[in-house]
Amino acid sequence: MSMHHEICEGAMDDMIEKRDHSFKQLFLQGNGLRVEWSDGHQSRFLGMWLRDNCTCEACGTTLSGQRQLSLHDFDDSIVPLGVESTPNSSIRIDWPDGHQSEFSASWLRSHCNCEACLSRQRYRLSPWTSTLDPESLVFDAGEVMDSDDIRLAAMTRLAEIGVIRLKQLPGEKLAALAEHFGYLHDTNYGQVLDMRVESESWFKVMSAGPIPAHTDNVYRYNPTGVSFFHCVEQIEGEGGASYYVDGLSLAARIKELDEDAHECLCTEPLVFYRHIPANAAMHVDAAYFRSEATVFKTDAQGSVIGLRYHPRTLAPMTKDDTTISRVYRARRLLEQVSEDPAFHAQFRADLHECAIYDNHRVMHARTTFELTKGARHFRQCHVDREEFHSRLRLLALSRGARIPEELLTSGLV
Repeated sequence: MSMHHEICEGAMDDMIEKRDHSFKQLFLQGNGLRVEWSDGHQSRFLGMWLRDNCTCEACGTTLSGQRQLSLHDFDDSIVPLGVESTPNSSIRIDWPDGHQSEFSASWLRSHCNCEACLSRQRYRLSPWTSTLDPESLVFDAGEVMDSDDIRLAAMTRLAEIGVIRLKQLPGEKLAALAEHFGYLHDTNYGQVLDMRVESESWFKVMSAGPIPAHTDNVYRYNPTGVSFFHCVEQIEGEGGASYYVDGLSLAARIKELDEDAHECLCTEPLVFYRHIPANAAMHVDAAYFRSEATVFKTDAQGSVIGLRYHPRTLAPMTKDDTTISRVYRARRLLEQVSEDPAFHAQFRADLHECAIYDNHRVMHARTTFELTKGARHFRQCHVDREEFHSRLRLLALSRGARIPEELLTSGLV
């Protein structure tokens, strides 16, 4: 039986849009065009916007980079001379200079700028807390690699929620799986990092103690995007569970509790840094990173779309006393909420399970465990978020679907 659950199928129905729009009436009005659609919706398009977006052979298209038309070729006051519908569900516009443009109904409708349509274009991700069922995140790794439809479902779920789980992935298949989501991201740790727990380790994740909620590589200007965490060997007994915290829910809760703390985390930049010594045995190159950024990244409307936080990489603050006190209060609240089990989606990885998470949105952590019998060995790799989004768009197009851009935020970029 496929691990492609009904909840994922429902999410696909909501998020992958296949709509058929047709014109009812067309009107030249003022400085542009008014369209009445067959479903009763109405749209207005400025003349200069229509002329600038002509994609005929002479004008070219910006999507392919083969653009010939420039703003010098028409005035801001340009208006259509005439408009008519065509048999292929398009409209043809005549311009004062004799030029003609043609636009499909579906393309025009997707660019409607009325208030209702603009509100739907805002990012509409799905925040979650501990009520998120970990089983709703599960897919079969082989099916994801072999089936375009199931891979589209898994990738869409990842874009919507920020974390998924792939079962039954053999130890040597991690890179092959990740390459379905994007190009492997090379770091000073290489493309794939092996993390095997030891009693004493220079690397915190390779010890058995608890690891608090954090995001990775925060000291880089652009932290690693989509992370793959693959269980190659698992200890016997209890402990060592992973839990994930949604940055969107975290930000919303902080704002409820303390608006000033939320504003501080959105506006006050912190310095993250890391000096990594070379380690020949681990195949790790030396590196020295430093970045300055806010904890929460917001979009133009002020909504949080990204999270960067790792307390073990924070540089000492060199600010005035008031700012330092404000930041510490905000940080304390962030850590308090992120450690609240009410915000944790927790599960213990099975052998050959691979968790995939959006490192620009989701914090991850681990509970403590004892090294009694067996070994704990995980492998990690990353792909860039923009490459993941590119693969998702291309896959959707190949299946005759469209992934709403409202799901694909730029994260911390």
